[in-house]
Amino acid sequence: MTASKYPSPPVIACMPPILRRFCVLTILLTVVALATKYVCQHVLHLPEEYCFYFIPWHYRSVDFRCFIPRFKDFHHSTFFARDAVHGMMFTYPAPGAMVYHFFYLFRHGIRVYLFISASCAILAAAAFSKSLRRHGLSWRMAIFFMTTAVLTSYPLSFNSWLGNTEIVLSVLLGLGLYFFAIGRDWEAATFFALAASLKIYPLIFFALLLGRKRYRQIVFGIVLFAVVNVVSLWMLAGSVFAAQRGIQDGLTFYQNGYALAFMPHDVGVDHSLWALVKGSILLFKLHPPAFAAWANDLRLYMLVMVAAMLLLYFVRIRKLPLVNQLLCLSIISVSFSPGSKDYTLMNLYVPWGLLVLVAVDAYRAGRSVPGLNAAITCFALLFVPLNEFIVNGVVLSGQLKAIILVVLLVIGLKYPFSERSLKTPPHSELTPAPWMPSGDEAIA
Repeated sequence: MTASKYPSPPVIACMPPILRRFCVLTILLTVVALATKYVCQHVLHLPEEYCFYFIPWHYRSVDFRCFIPRFKDFHHSTFFARDAVHGMMFTYPAPGAMVYHFFYLFRHGIRVYLFISASCAILAAAAFSKSLRRHGLSWRMAIFFMTTAVLTSYPLSFNSWLGNTEIVLSVLLGLGLYFFAIGRDWEAATFFALAASLKIYPLIFFALLLGRKRYRQIVFGIVLFAVVNVVSLWMLAGSVFAAQRGIQDGLTFYQNGYALAFMPHDVGVDHSLWALVKGSILLFKLHPPAFAAWANDLRLYMLVMVAAMLLLYFVRIRKLPLVNQLLCLSIISVSFSPGSKDYTLMNLYVPWGLLVLVAVDAYRAGRSVPGLNAAITCFALLFVPLNEFIVNGVVLSGQLKAIILVVLLVIGLKYPFSERSLKTPPHSELTPAPWMPSGDEAIA
């Protein structure tokens, strides 16, 4: 029998307190949200805006079903027709249509979608449980921790309830971040490009490759991004130029109908900084600005966010440890855009996972990591439903999470986290801490 590269690490006798607090907090807040929802809906019989956690039943799978009539004309010039027959305008880049088309090929596409979503979540949880075990947690503790994280994952449940394809982007982006973390930059560039082709914002992660001076990989990723878009445009409507006009029309519709609109349900599940402004206007019942002025404000907001992103990256982020870079760029990607629904918080699970490994290693070594406890607490608040916070009929979940994201970004910018947890420590670094049992006393 071939021996493993490293002997089995000594197992931590009990779950690190920081992980235990994460489990308690996520379970408690999820139970509170569900209980409050039940009371508001079935006891007090309050109106629809109080039926939170999951949006109302008639919105189930709405993001999946809304494009079905349009995709009957897939690869035809009439795909982008604006009429009642075709229904909702397509509001994503062209490669996103390829994802929808794949699911629509099946008679019961929503079942295929839910099966794939569940499989991805289970596989990711299993893979991370294995990482926790390699860093010293027992299988029992690792499985309990990850089961809690999956079952209380509001971003995942929200995405599955709507039937949104963000899960595909999250898987691609997660693979890109994983390959980057282990030093496989060509694979990282490939998955960053594929994720960015579905929605533009993952392009920000090419900054990670820029920090390593991986210029060839960056060029490869940009070329792949362009090729995927051109091929998808042709497949969508049979004409690249006609499809590009249709995609631009759909993106303009999204800007006018969502980013510039004041819809309480929509704003309540939007954690972007732009939604923080819209939520404040709704909360304090201020008079919304005129459409033209509001559109100018949005353009100014985008310029400010781009400038802030560049300033933060070149002044601070690129000088930080890798864990902090992943954390800060992930937060920027889901908060600086003019619209970011709660399902995009799934893209924070990779930096969260790295910080969990840092916490396990710190506990084993008996050392304290400044900022780590606050960061894990912020993640717990981001990963659970906060939709029960309603004032004057306005759901404030999105605005609360926008503030939490800002706090988490400040933590990531201020406190450098160790990079040792990106790889399994050698056996010499796995010496049990004084409070840990050794030998036969270790918990298998």
